Amino acid sequence: MGLDNEIALLIAVGILLPTSSFGFQYIFSRIAGTHGYFLQRTKMYFADWILVPFTVLALLTVSIRHVLLLIPVGLLVSYIGHRMWAKNKFYKKSILHFFTPDYRRLSHAGLIHLLYTGFQIALITTFIFTAPISPLVNYASLVLIFFAFSILQSSFAMHKKILESDLVIVITISALALAKLIFQIPYTSSLGL
Repeated sequence: MGLDNEIALLIAVGILLPTSSFGFQYIFSRIAGTHGYFLQRTKMYFADWILVPFTVLALLTVSIRHVLLLIPVGLLVSYIGHRMWAKNKFYKKSILHFFTPDYRRLSHAGLIHLLYTGFQIALITTFIFTAPISPLVNYASLVLIFFAFSILQSSFAMHKKILESDLVIVITISALALAKLIFQIPYTSSLGL
């Protein structure tokens, strides 16, 4: 595959992943009769859509193999996050379409969200620690910082306050992306990956 075709494919994947995630979440929540709760989360989708340009830029700057290697870790972190949401009274009202009515299992929409979130965690982690110095990396870092701060707005809009867990996510992502910008963390790997 030529370089132009590879770049076009990465851009298409970067756009199709979040779009299909939202589409399938809507379809599955509609089938389950929980699409009203899905639509109430539109305040959060503002932040989520900011990940589209980040995903495209990040996919153009990292090794897909590294992302794939980190997907199991991303899925584990995503699963833990989803379980914490199910137990948190502030989140319960805004994530009903992610779970069965008893909050014991993920719904189909919740499973799609877990998979997409796991991929994003793997991509962000790979980007922070392996993306080489380049203008694209600088732009992607700025988009990632903007995404992090948009979580604050979404958290406040959904819960009428900023939840501590959201604040931790914002601080972590912002600090790592800012460090990436300031120090231009170079790619070094003793594993030869």
